[in-house]
Amino acid sequence: MMRDSPQAMLERLDVTWTAGGAQLAWAVRSNEHVDGFNVYREGPGGGLVFAGNDASLEIAGSDAVFRFTDAAGAGGAVYWLGVRSCSGPEGLIGPIPVEAGAAASRLELSASPNPATNSLHFEFSLEREADVTLEVFDLEGRRVATPFAGHLSAGPASAAWNMNARAGEAVGPGVYFARLEALGRTTYTRVTVASR
Repeated sequence: MMRDSPQAMLERLDVTWTAGGAQLAWAVRSNEHVDGFNVYREGPGGGLVFAGNDASLEIAGSDAVFRFTDAAGAGGAVYWLGVRSCSGPEGLIGPIPVEAGAAASRLELSASPNPATNSLHFEFSLEREADVTLEVFDLEGRRVATPFAGHLSAGPASAAWNMNARAGEAVGPGVYFARLEALGRTTYTRVTVASR
């Protein structure tokens, strides 16, 4: 598969609150060629402030998993992940909000079929009732669709996306990111739209 931008290499991204501050964890396939990652925190006025680089790496199956903890984000923050590649400019993924002191809770998002041609089904589970927002973004960071926004009870949940943009037209083939926000946490997963 040909990739236009470095952020297309990202498989998933998760941010949570820990005793040490905001912790970001992300994965790429272990055979991907990335030069590294930068982590940015939104400053006053929305400008990006360099927070650091990928701090740890582990190989988990076919994925290379990176982690970064930002103690300076102790009051909660909004982050952006910069993907560096020698083949072009840094690609940014975000915004990635995390609430300070949010109770530790598991939040995972899956999408199937992936790649998809006509519709995409998202599944996730909530440990307690919460406000939930599920959005889809293109590689330029533009919001394409909002498959779900509302309040849900605890337990398994799902949402469907007809692969249409907010204006109603079908999205083009390519790589997109689904972002799930709930319980003070944010998680992203990559989805691929195949030719229809």
